[in-house]
Amino acid sequence: MAVPRVALGLFVYNGERYLAAAIDSLLAQTMADFVLDISDNASTDATEEICRSYGSLDPRIRYVRHSENRGAAWNCNFVAQASPETEFFRWCAHDDIVDPIYLQECMDLLDVERELVCSHSRTRYINSEGDELLRSFRRQQFGDRRPWVRFDQILRQNHDFTYAFALIRRSAMNRIRPYQPVFLGDGIMLAELAFQGPFGEVADHLFANRMHGNRSTVTTASGRGQKAWAEWFGSSQSFPLWRTMSEFRTSIADAPMDQRSKAHCYGVLGRWMLDRWKGLGWELAAQSARVIHRPPEPSGQ
Repeated sequence: MAVPRVALGLFVYNGERYLAAAIDSLLAQTMADFVLDISDNASTDATEEICRSYGSLDPRIRYVRHSENRGAAWNCNFVAQASPETEFFRWCAHDDIVDPIYLQECMDLLDVERELVCSHSRTRYINSEGDELLRSFRRQQFGDRRPWVRFDQILRQNHDFTYAFALIRRSAMNRIRPYQPVFLGDGIMLAELAFQGPFGEVADHLFANRMHGNRSTVTTASGRGQKAWAEWFGSSQSFPLWRTMSEFRTSIADAPMDQRSKAHCYGVLGRWMLDRWKGLGWELAAQSARVIHRPPEPSGQ
């Protein structure tokens, strides 16, 4: 049996409301040479029934249900390695949809421009009912030949990391670390990918990012900020901003760049830290307060 060119990895937890629409949009692709791996992080709703129903209808679908929820980063890493032999890979969310020509357009771009590590279309933002809210016309610099410019673009995106759902060359993915279970884990992944080479953009708006009350960017914005994001990715460690900064430093140090490029990237990271000095300081102050008010250890007598 021939190996498909593309592996689509759909990671999901309790996605019953939008899951069918997401799967339908993937199965409707004009470029049909793919396998769809679905990794269910121990959902407690109807996600399992939906996935098994689709799996019985289309042999390209392979569904795995896990016995416990191990966090979004673990689930993303699992599904990314479900079909490691394919030429391309794409992460898929349970609540987004893509136009039928999305895969073909992105693949055509990668086939023509061999230096690109990934390709993605422009984004439409839709509401819970699928109605269009707005379109992104932001001028991206992901295609710049200078890695520090691409890195700066990623850090300026905040949580608008739609390139996390790009079509990625497997050869580039194999040269970066797995998803890190920290705040901005998707940004760290994209930074490491950007250090491998430029990104390509399809000018049409073929990707629809759904805005709704249960999406991760909403449920984690509960007043706990970076810590809530770290927990969503699968980490309960303290100092989420400092941990993220450290991971970015590791990404730069390990990147296949010359020292001049790395120096520029460290400068970009430094500016990012300056913009977040209050948050970094707050984490240190909060930890100090916990140490000062920690109950004394028992004497053992």
